[in-house]
Amino acid sequence: MEKFVQSYVEFRNMLLSTLGAAAAEFPEDSIATLYAVMLRDTRDREIAQMRNGGAKPQVHPPETTPPVCAVHGVTMKWRSGTSKTSGKPYAFWSCPEKNPDGSYCDYKAPK
Repeated sequence: MEKFVQSYVEFRNMLLSTLGAAAAEFPEDSIATLYAVMLRDTRDREIAQMRNGGAKPQVHPPETTPPVCAVHGVTMKWRSGTSKTSGKPYAFWSCPEKNPDGSYCDYKAPK
């Protein structure tokens, strides 16, 4: 518990020094809420990483020629990593181009 209190005090001091003159108008309960959200997010990331074996997956692209997007005609890019929300690893080919409406291309490379 002592570490928690010390960490909160450090967080509070850092936040108040960053706010400067506006710090006088910043309610103490808002600082506590920000700190609680930061702790929750950190805990969720740590739990997700533990579920994933404690290490980030090293997923490499297949030893093949990258596919070409049938919609845009460009070479697709390999995307891999770990989801920040679920902690699950992902790995897939995606088109680097966006559609005219600004959305990401949803073409799926054949497996």
